[in-house]
Amino acid sequence: MSGSVIVLTGPPGAGKSTIARVLAGTYPRAVHLHADDFWHAIVSGGIPPYLPASDAQNQVVVDAVARAAVTYARGGYTVVVDGIVGPWMLGHYRRALRHHPGVELQYVVLRPDRATALARARQRTDPGALVDEGPILALWDQFADLGVLDGHTVDSTGHREDETLRAVQDALAGGRYRLAHDAGSPQDPATGPEDDRDEVHHAPRGGVEDALLLGERRTARLLLRRLLPGDEAAVLAYRSDAHASRYLGHGPMEPGRYAGWLAERAIGWPLEHPGDRRFYAVVESASGRVVGDAVLVRAAEGLQGELGMFLHPETSGLGYSLEAGRALLGIAFDELAWHRIVARADADNRSSVRAIEKLGLRREGLFVEGTPRGDTWADTVQYALLAREWAASLA
Repeated sequence: MSGSVIVLTGPPGAGKSTIARVLAGTYPRAVHLHADDFWHAIVSGGIPPYLPASDAQNQVVVDAVARAAVTYARGGYTVVVDGIVGPWMLGHYRRALRHHPGVELQYVVLRPDRATALARARQRTDPGALVDEGPILALWDQFADLGVLDGHTVDSTGHREDETLRAVQDALAGGRYRLAHDAGSPQDPATGPEDDRDEVHHAPRGGVEDALLLGERRTARLLLRRLLPGDEAAVLAYRSDAHASRYLGHGPMEPGRYAGWLAERAIGWPLEHPGDRRFYAVVESASGRVVGDAVLVRAAEGLQGELGMFLHPETSGLGYSLEAGRALLGIAFDELAWHRIVARADADNRSSVRAIEKLGLRREGLFVEGTPRGDTWADTVQYALLAREWAASLA
């Protein structure tokens, strides 16, 4: 008989370790899987998991935790996973559960208010405990807006241990925090349409296919991946908007044009040659919805390039442009080792100009009537950033 997996998560100071240990003890056959132990198992070459450079390491560790949890659950145990598992990491659990439909997956986020979480976290004295205010608050912020999964939270502010435990038990008993784990559905809110691909057994791939699978990037709330034919409806939802497209030289996208538009952008993904373009779908991790697209273009002059973004107007004010933009800069400078990157915007497009400036790019100049816009010409502003300036911003 299969057991179940309960992912009990939240920011530092949420009380998840205490509650997970007690919760596991209420089941007749249970495992308390402390995710931090998997990070501590790395004895050399480890990177603090809250640093940007740790993403690849964190993906490996979370995958190991998920597989271990599912293995225990297949043996009939109720597994309580205790660790920082944002919605952007739930794909690991869904993939691990793909062939085990009898194992139930539930997701619970303990989320006290910001001040409470910080105070609790800074009181911890165990070796290796995270007590630095900056990373603690940054991790809390990542759980502040969970989108469609916001209903999976338990506010533990001011609650005693027994009160929080009871709230978690009530939620689990009611099935409100249960997640589907079909792992192959394009509608899966946490994995998206391509997240199960690394689990598909296939013949060895050649260099070209390997290259096409590189370059994805996850952030706190977003996944940047290749645009797909199945993204047509989502892309049309914002690119066909005349008002949102008013600064584009080609105007709004018309129905039926997406296939040709995508075909023109489906080549050049490795960015090996001048003029190659890598077009990304910007996907909201919590909902799986494509909320925009982004591009990196390799310039003709050495290791230089350009970035651009087009986001759904509904995302205005959510900070997605900054989050996606920093991901693009990380790819350009850290993965591709580019020396310089530029971004351009219509001088009248104040929202785009502000977004570029928030990314830290320097204004280099104004090109008067430098870009065609329908039957007229528009002024264009150009910004740039060097690799050393990017590195300094991360220091």
